[in-house]
Amino acid sequence: MIILDNGPRFQIEKASICFFANKWLQNGGKSIKRTRRRKKSMGQERGVRTRQESLRIAIMGQAAFGARVLDTLSDRGEKIVAAWLPQGKAGGKPDPLKTAADGRGITTFQPESYRTPETLEAFRSTNPDLLIMAFVTDIIPPSFFGIPAQGAICYHPSLLPRHRGGSAINWAVIMGDRE
Repeated sequence: MIILDNGPRFQIEKASICFFANKWLQNGGKSIKRTRRRKKSMGQERGVRTRQESLRIAIMGQAAFGARVLDTLSDRGEKIVAAWLPQGKAGGKPDPLKTAADGRGITTFQPESYRTPETLEAFRSTNPDLLIMAFVTDIIPPSFFGIPAQGAICYHPSLLPRHRGGSAINWAVIMGDRE
């Protein structure tokens, strides 16, 4: 499920993200190769992708759901450039997404805040083509969504927007929802 803002300023992005997501699903979840020159983003030339190059994917998420997304995409041969996670608790168990990323040699970021210019610049420096947000509970500033050339795909392990908040999955089970 793809959840997008319905505001008027996101209509163009919404159409292009839905188009990309549909093409990605039609392609069996395999990489869609880039063949045309990419747009300048934030004043930076991003170059040309050839048919042999996969999209550069940044994953933002957490928990076993985020780890499963990373593992599935990596096993399919996708190029994961970074994993972005929330801050872990001191002395707590490491996040499964962090463990999976570290096991595959993927750079992980756990910023204290997504609102600092340093965090935005670190995200920009990974030069992602696509941002996949898998079970993100932090509030991400809109400036992050303009950086990936193909936009962002946001999905969550519960039924959104019907069930939201800290107990979204629990309410889906309680209400007997199947889809």
